[in-house]
Amino acid sequence: MRQYPASSCNAAFVVNDLRTWAKAIFVSGLMLTLYYCAEEVPASNLPTPELAQSTCGGCHAFPEPQLLDKATWERAVLPKMKFMLGFRTGVPDSILQQFSEAGLGTQLIDQARLFPTEPTLATADWDRLLAWYLEQAPATLPAATYRSTPDTTLPFRLRLPSLRFSPPGTTLAKVLEPGKLMTADVQKSLVFQWNDQLELVKQAPFPSGAVHLNTEADALWLTGIGNFLASDRPEGFLIRYPNDPALPAQTPLPALRRPVHATFGDLNGDGLRDIVVCEFGKWLGALAWWERTPTGYRRHPLRESAGAVKTFLRDMNADGFTDVVALFAQAREGISIFYNDGTGGFREKSILQFPPSYGSTSFELVDFDGDGDLDILYTAGDNADYHPILKPYHGVYLFRNAGEDRFEPVYFHHLPGAYGAQAVDFDQDGDLDIAAVAYFPDYGQPGSPGFVYLRQDAPLQFSPHTFADHRMGRWLSLDVGDLDGDGDQDIILSSLAMEIADRRYLATQERWLRDGIPFLLLENTLLTKK
Repeated sequence: MRQYPASSCNAAFVVNDLRTWAKAIFVSGLMLTLYYCAEEVPASNLPTPELAQSTCGGCHAFPEPQLLDKATWERAVLPKMKFMLGFRTGVPDSILQQFSEAGLGTQLIDQARLFPTEPTLATADWDRLLAWYLEQAPATLPAATYRSTPDTTLPFRLRLPSLRFSPPGTTLAKVLEPGKLMTADVQKSLVFQWNDQLELVKQAPFPSGAVHLNTEADALWLTGIGNFLASDRPEGFLIRYPNDPALPAQTPLPALRRPVHATFGDLNGDGLRDIVVCEFGKWLGALAWWERTPTGYRRHPLRESAGAVKTFLRDMNADGFTDVVALFAQAREGISIFYNDGTGGFREKSILQFPPSYGSTSFELVDFDGDGDLDILYTAGDNADYHPILKPYHGVYLFRNAGEDRFEPVYFHHLPGAYGAQAVDFDQDGDLDIAAVAYFPDYGQPGSPGFVYLRQDAPLQFSPHTFADHRMGRWLSLDVGDLDGDGDQDIILSSLAMEIADRRYLATQERWLRDGIPFLLLENTLLTKK
């Protein structure tokens, strides 16, 4: 297992924007044994740095004080940590409200006994931790370093749909085949089909925000998040639409906790397509695989914790069995391989861990260097847990597969608020380029665009490009495909115009609402259809 601390960044990704940083501060095994103990916990004789390591680093990468500025620690993170360690006095009401929700959600949290109800740390030790974090944390984070302002000579032609939606709420965009683009709008509760001219072909109501799409030979599957706002109520689902319009839609997997991604494959070798589902949740959630049976699906948990974002099904150790590779953006934030034993049993191996402040948003498995094994393209950039701050470790990362479950950082491009990236040979010169979006860019810095095209000019040497008006939308995600059928890869950017916390950029937000651009097509001009 490799931990990737922020100090290494210079040498070197929902919808996720509702994750909560402090939910990653789980109690250690010792704390759990003291869960119901109402007596005063004896004070520790550990030096404060060691106490911090044992208290705050037991279940995830240790959050170094230098990862956040002093004000963020004091106002947002430490009060949540205090609650999660069992203290109920001296916690602001605004913090307490984040640990409850109306109705079933709070009941489920209480039943899970996720948070201790009595202090699991001596008051004197908490006071030491509080003082140590505030003493060690910087007043401000190091200034972001932008390698260069991206070139605006982009080898793509910008195309917009004629229909506009205010506010734009696109949570899904997927190129299914040439001439067929699917999108979904959470504000309108609709799904849309477009042709290669970006003309609307048809639309249909969808009762929940559609956030992911899968296809099979005779049907289309949509993942409905259920509740777009953070919630543990089991209102999400997977729904199957047969290609034959005479057949009814079915909901084989109901009552899910904010599912955000699904992957299909045969995990137990019985010839049937099983489903791996990421239930992001809020405080509760899970990564589970659903075994296809003659009568439906049977659930098998892989990890019962919130924050699962995305999975890939690959044979990672060449033993002939399909493994699950997953990114978690909560709790033990990082990437794990769940190794398949061939009978449907899985063993988790953590391969990359990230501190809770990173805000993991996406990852891809791709053979970037052409050596025959799978490398990892990863983005960190979520910034919605508290008032957004610019973090020098936000951006696009590439980890090289060094064998034996070791992944080494070989490239980092600073991109504040990075939310997604894909590696594709856009210019067809034989190596992979990178396209990435940022949902929380530095609005005051031209070197921090909402979209960047990193063209690979030499091995691991990239030149950044964007388009001049990259702020025309708030880009949540991207998809790549040959929409116009000319043989090269185009890019779709999805816009979800939520509020900008920094009021200095209110005019940008008002423009998103006024123009109502739901998505943007970047049409690759390398080839043209004849």
